[in-house]
Amino acid sequence: MEKQFKVRDLRKKEQFIIDDSYLNGYAKIFGPGGTAVYLSLCRRANKEQFCFPSEKTIAEDHNITDRTARTHIKRLIDARILRVERERSKSGKWLHNVYYLLDKSEWKTPEEIFSSGYQRKLKTKPTENNGTNQRKQIPLKETYVKDAHDKGSASPSANADVPMDLKEFVEWCNQSPQRHIQIIGIWADTEEPNFTTKKQWEAFIKRNLRAAKDLMPFEDERLKQGYKRMREAVKEGWLKKYSLETLLKFIV
Repeated sequence: MEKQFKVRDLRKKEQFIIDDSYLNGYAKIFGPGGTAVYLSLCRRANKEQFCFPSEKTIAEDHNITDRTARTHIKRLIDARILRVERERSKSGKWLHNVYYLLDKSEWKTPEEIFSSGYQRKLKTKPTENNGTNQRKQIPLKETYVKDAHDKGSASPSANADVPMDLKEFVEWCNQSPQRHIQIIGIWADTEEPNFTTKKQWEAFIKRNLRAAKDLMPFEDERLKQGYKRMREAVKEGWLKKYSLETLLKFIV
């Protein structure tokens, strides 16, 4: 019986190559978003395995935001799946990024990726969520209003004017099992804001929450290096103001 359909013709130059090793494990780590970004770069890579699409172009490929694309790019770079080289003009303005697809021998192992603090929520079957060893995720507001020395819980309004200095806040952040809270503590310890109440620190957390979550894949040493580069930019005069969100631009 004659076939009534066509299959792909790999002799045509309309296909691109992606490593089986990525799909056999790493795709589960980085999820649909990270994999989509990786596919965009594989698709555009030349024979020397580099390309230079803008973050906006990558985002438009998959109908995601520029910020989401940027976050996944940084995670792939931290895992040594990608390498980026950046150039700056004489005025200090960033030019386009050049992305290199690294050989799989350069990649971090899944164990190394997770040990560096990478976290991604994986959907599980409903029956699996009923296990006795499943750790319950506590909302940020509920954990924050609990005293740093575990004196008990209370409502946010009741704790609004409770005294808490920088040292107590940093200690509380260090004891948190949540990586993004630890990062906010490191930022507070570095910048030393003059806050004295829990209400002020709660606002500080909310203000830095999104940026801290974007920085979760990076080790403390990478954060320190990025901060050093950011401070050098301030000394050189081309960076006037900065925040935890600004630090993202100096990590890679």
